[in-house]
Amino acid sequence: MNAIKKIAIVGIGGVGGFIGAKLLLSSNALPVQVTFFARNDTYKNIREKGLIFESGGKMDMVHPHHLYNRSKGVYDVVIIATKSYSLELATKAYGDIMDKQTLVVPLQNMVNAAELVRGVAPEANVLDACIYLISNLIKPGHVKHLGGPGKIITSIPEGSNHKWFYEYMNQAGIPVEGRADALHQIWKKYLFISTLGTITAAHDLSFGEVINDPKMTQIWIQLMEELALLAQSEGFALGAADIDHFLGFIRDFPEASKSSFQLDIDNGSKGEKEFLVDFVIQRSLERGLEPITYIDLDNLINRRLGIGG
Repeated sequence: MNAIKKIAIVGIGGVGGFIGAKLLLSSNALPVQVTFFARNDTYKNIREKGLIFESGGKMDMVHPHHLYNRSKGVYDVVIIATKSYSLELATKAYGDIMDKQTLVVPLQNMVNAAELVRGVAPEANVLDACIYLISNLIKPGHVKHLGGPGKIITSIPEGSNHKWFYEYMNQAGIPVEGRADALHQIWKKYLFISTLGTITAAHDLSFGEVINDPKMTQIWIQLMEELALLAQSEGFALGAADIDHFLGFIRDFPEASKSSFQLDIDNGSKGEKEFLVDFVIQRSLERGLEPITYIDLDNLINRRLGIGG
């Protein structure tokens, strides 16, 4: 690869900030420019001071090659790392930075992110994708990586023009794997992120408080069982082995870790409730399933938000 390749990251929160910082801190020799697209205080703070990135007890200040708050140019790869509720608006706002040669990687906590992006940017090569990561936005322009390998799983791109991207990401310490069963993997990750986000937000618990309290662990298992049934109804075989995997996987994170959804609820915001909780309840009911635990915890979340009676 001789020509300079261009990667754009749309949304510099916990996920986008993690990816951007890892790329910029890498000693990668491949000729790649990394551009951040951010708005409001995030744009202002990064422009003035750079992005503050904490990981493994170390703090770094990184500066993207370019920083914009509006569309500019067309990119080889666009990583969309906004919150789920901002995905459609962000895709419309930055649609002109993508063309038919652009590889688009949406990394939202939802199972149909790529489908939504394809509806807005039909010419782009949009991948089904997910990332395993706990990384929180401390404040605009300040991101803290708490755990998770940052591994990205994608569907397999059309053609062979994007091998450099996978090579570049892996060299930067962000494992990326193209898989034929990417949608199954997205549902599997959703099994973890939706259920853990729901129980931590409903009961205001850290990861450690969930896993070290047998009663809370059982409630979490019930949530995973309900979501596994929904996945099965959608054609994705999730079950007991996946639940056992995540009961062990959570121990890789610091016990004090909190989900980003929980932090939103703590701040009085619905956050990604529509995509992590409401979607599961609505789709389950449509499928003739009974998501009783989800409904119970949804009521607790609503109570924390002052919604309803």
